Amino acid sequence: MVLVVLVALSFMVLRAIASSGSDPQSRRLAEQAYLDEMRPKVERSTQQGADLEAARDDAGKLGRVGVTKQLERLEDEAARVLREVRAADPPSSLANAHTLLESTMFVRSRAAASLAASLPEALAAEGSGDVVEQMGLAGADLSTADGIYAVFRRSLAPPGGKPAATMPPSRWVSRAGSWSEPELRALVSTLRANSTLAPVHDVVVIVVSTDPTAVGKEGTADVLPPSKALRLEVVVANVGNTREQDVPVVAAITTPSGAVDTARQFVDLAPGQRLTVTLGGLQPTRNEQLALGVRAGPVTGEDNTDDNEISRTLLVRG
Repeated sequence: MVLVVLVALSFMVLRAIASSGSDPQSRRLAEQAYLDEMRPKVERSTQQGADLEAARDDAGKLGRVGVTKQLERLEDEAARVLREVRAADPPSSLANAHTLLESTMFVRSRAAASLAASLPEALAAEGSGDVVEQMGLAGADLSTADGIYAVFRRSLAPPGGKPAATMPPSRWVSRAGSWSEPELRALVSTLRANSTLAPVHDVVVIVVSTDPTAVGKEGTADVLPPSKALRLEVVVANVGNTREQDVPVVAAITTPSGAVDTARQFVDLAPGQRLTVTLGGLQPTRNEQLALGVRAGPVTGEDNTDDNEISRTLLVRG
């Protein structure tokens, strides 16, 4: 408590010194005092974002009750940081920058509140389509907040200069697509499965990425640059509550003439686990539309197989 009081007094002294004159040195002192005051709040916010991602990624371990409690805690903490930032008194030279910082914390607080409200609703509802969409919008807002904060840092640097080293980077979304609809549906399915004692067998394919990556579209087909071999990065998940062993993950490319080239791996998946599987060695033909299908499972006892496969059309130009 004494340390907090001393820190607060030091900020007040620096502000008083700065207000006693309008020269550049006084302005720099005021700006530094403000940044020193904001830095720990930004660091707390960054940690909250890391805790949010951990709660989402460890949903299978935490369970429905654990994730709900984590989101409620993060909602309270994000709101507290917002209140503290709003209460700050920035020097006039950083008034616009402070508006960006306050906007960042407002969007993060609002998104955390939305997630804390929508996730329990998704678990309680029979159909979670609308609620999953709300969660996706909250995730998109978090990406927007990260962008606003990046602008805040750049605003502290001279025009054309690098972001100010006095303020650390801060992100709540570290991985593209982590708040996409497939990811969120898998999350909800995992938590629903963990809330019942009955065994639930359910594996899904969440994302399929190609290497080389697509360089454009031609109709419905993803256009790929010429390559002797095609490699796939496939994110699969076990959204049931039972460990699955030797789950087949199979990719197949079919040509217009009916020729098929396949690649496969077998993986073990714990309840709630997500795993990136690399499938290589596929030999795509050129200048004709190829049907790509990537499938996980089905596993014994699996009732819902609608989300076990992702299909795409590819066109290798060369």
